[in-house]
Amino acid sequence: MFDYLCPGTYFFFIALIAGVLEFSKIAGAAVGITKLGEWLDALVVMLPNLVLATLVLGISLFAARYLKKIMRNGLMRTGANETVVSFLTNIIVAVFMLVSLFVVLNSLNLDDALTALLDTAGVAGLAVGLALQNPLITIKK
Repeated sequence: MFDYLCPGTYFFFIALIAGVLEFSKIAGAAVGITKLGEWLDALVVMLPNLVLATLVLGISLFAARYLKKIMRNGLMRTGANETVVSFLTNIIVAVFMLVSLFVVLNSLNLDDALTALLDTAGVAGLAVGLALQNPLITIKK
């Protein structure tokens, strides 16, 4: 993907970021802009987690594409209706992407966002379950 960058370029960017951080500390002490230095420090500390989260998200997107094909082919072999197969395949892929989103948020140490998202998913599941209660009972009869 980045074949045009030689290995020395990465070290140059790392040194440049370190230099900017050091300059921001010196300038922040003189000018009173210490918040920018704190943000840059936090960004450098979070950089491995950001790279990991990006990798996990990218791999999850490709895996979801293949999971959808595999599930669709497997369910079509059972002789099920096309609409049912499409519905089940989409639900399985959505659950897979939600799990991967939880992993990404956890790797970024966004515990509050992860908790709020899980709470929302629980409430949404309860609402869907209650909404589908009567139609499923009528289908069963």
